[in-house]
Amino acid sequence: MREFEYRLCDVFTDTPFQGNQLAVFESAEDLTPVEMQRLAHETNLSETTFIVRRSAEMERLRGLRVRIFTTQEELPFAGHPTLGTSACIRQYIPEYAGAFSGAVIRQSSAWRDDAAESGIRPDA
Repeated sequence: MREFEYRLCDVFTDTPFQGNQLAVFESAEDLTPVEMQRLAHETNLSETTFIVRRSAEMERLRGLRVRIFTTQEELPFAGHPTLGTSACIRQYIPEYAGAFSGAVIRQSSAWRDDAAESGIRPDA
């Protein structure tokens, strides 16, 4: 069984359960584009993002790579997913910590993929 950690964010608000929802998968280095699309479809949100870490040198030069998916396709850019993912990066990745964010991070969850049953379930 594979399990993928993600965060559910509320973007453009400081109030939980308001704003634009966004799922952010923080460690997507080992996911294929097909798996990312499948996960985005399963979250059923307008957008889902995947943070793809690079080497420390490459991140200093070019930053983190973020891929944005709707339930149907990958997007080259989108506003609220970019801002919400930035908030997650600043709150949860230590080397990028400390800057103001415009999103409330509401919960951490996990995606579990079983042969018998697939779905999104909150962490126990």
